[in-house]
Amino acid sequence: MLRGVSGLFRAAGSVAVLVAIVPVSSGHAQQPPKPAGNYDGKYAGAMRCVGIANTRVNGLTVRQGRFIFNFKTTRGAGTRSCAVQIKSDGTFDNQSCDLPMSGKVTGDTLQASFKSPDALCDLTVTREKN
Repeated sequence: MLRGVSGLFRAAGSVAVLVAIVPVSSGHAQQPPKPAGNYDGKYAGAMRCVGIANTRVNGLTVRQGRFIFNFKTTRGAGTRSCAVQIKSDGTFDNQSCDLPMSGKVTGDTLQASFKSPDALCDLTVTREKN
């Protein structure tokens, strides 16, 4: 009988070790998705357009991987804007805003294309160093 009880304690000890390991390994598998790249900062650069004069872009700010781009049209349509969410791979695309826009961030450079009522524009801005 003593031999059987000793074997029971050894088996219980093995189970206790396994139970302690399982939560650690399963917690690792449940990590949150990888966050978007760090694209935050203030960007400045140039905008080249067909239909209107080229212009300088100052003060495009990305916060938490998001930005809103505003564009004043020349044909009386007022100011158009587009809210953009940058994906983890650096791409973005919002065709449902009133200034349809798509583009990509590579390193410290953000490039975008958009269409307003009076122009087709390509935007290239660079993140300012702090």
